[in-house]
Amino acid sequence: MKKLLAHLIVALTLAIILFLTTLFFDLFKSMHLTALLLNIDFLIDDNASNIVLEFLIHIGITISLYALLYFIYKKLGDYYYIALICVMFSFLALYPLLIYMAINPIFQFQFMGYICWIIAHILFLVCTHKGIKFMERRF
Repeated sequence: MKKLLAHLIVALTLAIILFLTTLFFDLFKSMHLTALLLNIDFLIDDNASNIVLEFLIHIGITISLYALLYFIYKKLGDYYYIALICVMFSFLALYPLLIYMAINPIFQFQFMGYICWIIAHILFLVCTHKGIKFMERRF
């Protein structure tokens, strides 16, 4: 139980790191990266969603991704780095895909936004890797 709680804390920290990284970019350049990261208007009516629901979905996705990568690291160790690369390619495709699916017109493709999205997700994957390594040493 203690180990599971520690993993959940690591995954929650990762979700917050990604959120704060996109927020940091938004503070200096109004690119709406944080809004895009949390946006679910293509899933449910925009009036039915709120920031809490959007953030909880973000946390759920982060926990799922962390769990998947941790499982691959533990059980299929040889494929772990390949999995990290595949996840990065998914993140590369996610920015234009989320913009395409978004209903809100504030989401427009911007090259600088794409670069910042990539930087934020590289940082996220580096932190994920460090978190997995930390958990391996700790437990």
